[in-house]
Amino acid sequence: MDHDYTARLHGGDGTAGLSSVLKAARDAAAQVLVLAGDTFDCHRVPLHLLERAAAVISTAALPVVLLPGNHDPAVPDAVYHNGPLAAVENLHVLGITHEEAVCFADLDLEIWGRAHRDYGDMIPFERLRPRSTRWQIAMAHGHYVPVPDRTSRLRPSWLIGDDELKAIGADYIALGALEPGREGRSRGRLLLRLAGICRHGQRGAADRCW
Repeated sequence: MDHDYTARLHGGDGTAGLSSVLKAARDAAAQVLVLAGDTFDCHRVPLHLLERAAAVISTAALPVVLLPGNHDPAVPDAVYHNGPLAAVENLHVLGITHEEAVCFADLDLEIWGRAHRDYGDMIPFERLRPRSTRWQIAMAHGHYVPVPDRTSRLRPSWLIGDDELKAIGADYIALGALEPGREGRSRGRLLLRLAGICRHGQRGAADRCW
């Protein structure tokens, strides 16, 4: 989301894409929406765009769990710390409002992920999180490569490989910034998706998890 290219592309104020995603979630009777990184193109967006984005999310009538990516990492000057977005009660930002996970007790659901905390490289699924609920969704923002070679300097950053995905054990894995052409590709029992919707249980407020 930005106030320049995306806004011109969608003929609006930059929030048209977010509005479409939230509408699709409502139409599907979703109970939780996850945004797996780079919701904002950068942290240098004008106040009016933040206000509009906050209004769109707050009227969504469902919890939104957001994972900061490499474009909008959880740095001290991130747009999520103060201002309009910080006041949105149904917005849960991993790495900022929650350290690593959000629990929805009445859904018996945990959503977890490692936020980008700077602009450097990292391994999104370097550490796994033990299951503490009936349902679990894991989120990550990075580049999917079946067998990552992290010894080469001439490679994408934030690599995610098959072995890491298979070891997670979550009911759903929501990935952002996948390598082009690999979205939704099935590799045996491993299915990659860009976003996830939970339909189990009843909608409710999030409990803090660490």
